[in-house]
Amino acid sequence: MMHIWGRLSRVVMACALSVLFWGGTGKTILAAPAISFTDIAGREVQLDKLPKTFVVANYIANFLMVGGAGSLDKVVGMTFDGWEETRYGEYVVYTETFPKLKAIPSIGGYHDNILDSEKILSLRPDVLLVGRSQFADNNQKIDIFEKAGIKVVVLDYHAMKVENHTKSTMILGQLLDREAVAKEQCDVYASALEDVYRKIAALPDSAKHKTVYMELGNKGIGEYGNSYNKDVLWGAILKNLGADNLAENATQPYAPLDTEFVLASNPQLCPFVEP
Repeated sequence: MMHIWGRLSRVVMACALSVLFWGGTGKTILAAPAISFTDIAGREVQLDKLPKTFVVANYIANFLMVGGAGSLDKVVGMTFDGWEETRYGEYVVYTETFPKLKAIPSIGGYHDNILDSEKILSLRPDVLLVGRSQFADNNQKIDIFEKAGIKVVVLDYHAMKVENHTKSTMILGQLLDREAVAKEQCDVYASALEDVYRKIAALPDSAKHKTVYMELGNKGIGEYGNSYNKDVLWGAILKNLGADNLAENATQPYAPLDTEFVLASNPQLCPFVEP
């Protein structure tokens, strides 16, 4: 009797293993990836395990917001070129708060889409984080990165769209194993925006559609800084608020406006952003 049960148990085990590895279809069943999502560019991204190293070509602020100060230890490269010149205030705050930032190798321009592909390949990160325009302008390099084993992930915090912000934040939550933190941030963000839009809707028409000249004040009072059109950053914010932005329909996403045009337009509000 024991001999029969022993044979039966071996048969059952063999059947179980057959189902596990072959699924009864003659094909091997592969383990599901540890991380799987669709990025902002609509690309399916899969990783077998949590990434240990990152090159952050864009959105270091959002990376740190989700990952916390400790996540900086995972950053092996980021865009530093021109950061101090174009966003001096931001540069000072971040480098004073996180001194180790200055020791991270630069892989390109902070305020443009130039990426040093050779430097990125030499750093061999698990993940390369890029913005939409960086992805578009470096499209021919993406395959090179991917073939080298670097997962390219496209995020977007420039278009000022709730769906892009929340999706990008949740992607960072997955990559940094901080999904609960990311979800909390998304909830707070969505709730705050709802409150703003509710207050705007309650305003009388006379208080809406103010003519606005917005400028990035990084060049001081002696030179005009960039203004932003309706598709990006502060320009998109002004559009969402229902303001009449002087740069709303500019052909370039950002650029200084003509002095005579600004004066002739006689804007009602002139916010200057300290970068």
